[in-house]
Amino acid sequence: MILLREYENEVDAKNLAERLRAKGIFTHVSSRQSKRIGAFATGALKVGVWSVLDHQAKDAIALLSNSRHQVENPLTEGEMVEIEAKINSSGGALFNAAILTLSAMALALVGAYVLFK
Repeated sequence: MILLREYENEVDAKNLAERLRAKGIFTHVSSRQSKRIGAFATGALKVGVWSVLDHQAKDAIALLSNSRHQVENPLTEGEMVEIEAKINSSGGALFNAAILTLSAMALALVGAYVLFK
C-alpha cells in the first residue's frame, strides 16, 4: 500500500478515492473512524488515501495530475467488490493474503508483458 494523499476533510479523501476507483485503482481511506472520534482521543488529525496495490501506485499518482491518464492494469468494480468482500468476511489475514496474491499476479503480468512486448 502506498499513501497518495492526506486530507483534513474526510469528504475530500472520499471523493479522491472514488475518482481513482472509477478509473480502476483499488483504494483505501484510512483513519476515518479515528478522525470522527477526534484527535484528542485518537491522535488522528488527517485521513489518508492509499493505493492498495503497489503496482497501481504509479497510475494513481499520474491520475492525480492528469485525469486523462490511462491506467495500465485497472480492476473492474466487480473485482474490487469481490476483494473487499473477502477482506470483510475473513479479517486482516485475508487482506494481507489478497494483497500478496494480487501483487504476485501483477508482477507476473508485467513480466509477461516485458518478455512478449
